[in-house]
Amino acid sequence: MTKTALILIRKKLIEHNILPFKEAHVKIVNVVHDEILLEASKGYEKLASKILQTSMELAGKYFCKQVNMAAIPVISTHWEH
Repeated sequence: MTKTALILIRKKLIEHNILPFKEAHVKIVNVVHDEILLEASKGYEKLASKILQTSMELAGKYFCKQVNMAAIPVISTHWEH
């Protein structure tokens, strides 16, 4: 499910013309089990958060058709686990 979410996140970042640039304003920096960590420049936090949430929830729907899977993004200056 996480790998599917990563594919969806990348597609959305490309759609918003954020990737594939070296100095992208939003970057996928870490993946741990079912968590995806994005790094976003100031002004891009809410967009990154929305892309992350919708992509993770959509990936959940592919595999768990009977149960709604909620993704709760956290905007922070450091990784909160």
